[in-house]
Amino acid sequence: MPQSILKELATYPLFEDVSAERLAYLNLKPSDRTYEPGQVIVAREDLGRDVYFLRSGRVLAVYWTEDGRELIFGRIEPGAYFGEMAALDNATRSLSIYAHRKTEVIALTQADFLKLINEIPEIRHHVFRDLVARIRQMIDSNYQLASLSVAMRVRAYLVRTALEAGVLVEEGEIRDPPTHLEIANSVGSNREAVSRVMAELKRSGLIDSGRRHIRLLRPTELVEQVV
Repeated sequence: MPQSILKELATYPLFEDVSAERLAYLNLKPSDRTYEPGQVIVAREDLGRDVYFLRSGRVLAVYWTEDGRELIFGRIEPGAYFGEMAALDNATRSLSIYAHRKTEVIALTQADFLKLINEIPEIRHHVFRDLVARIRQMIDSNYQLASLSVAMRVRAYLVRTALEAGVLVEEGEIRDPPTHLEIANSVGSNREAVSRVMAELKRSGLIDSGRRHIRLLRPTELVEQVV
């Protein structure tokens, strides 16, 4: 395993508290891959088992319906990993993952990923923790779909996104924000409805938004509207 990639992987969240030396002992054999914007990295229902770590760029997790509609389940940002579900249960891929911009990944085979889980307890704990967090997020999303209006769901989405980015403060800025279509697919609505909500939030002085940013002007009020 190249020393530079070894040191890089050791800095990713999954490898928290795991030294590069412990990774070297496992003799992993990662590969570097580059994808152009729009290129599919993982196709839904394929039989691939590799696990990917995002080095740079951005990828989207999507479900394409039979009539060609794109349902976006979420963005994946640098440092995160994806593809682990198929590596764990040997089932087909549940979603498609494609490059939203030029993207570089580090790929591990299923055998190497399982070696990480079996040999390093800290990594096994982190994977289980991440899976539980995903289940909790799905429960929360289902609750919102069943009980909240589109306006409330959009507000909750903005609060959650700002919180994850560490900018849930006055004048906090969500840089390179999701499009209205991405937000709509994430909250179970349509682009037109989301655009109306965003325009109202802007008129009311809660946010300021443009093509490359969403700025929280009165985040406390925004939070109070969704709790």
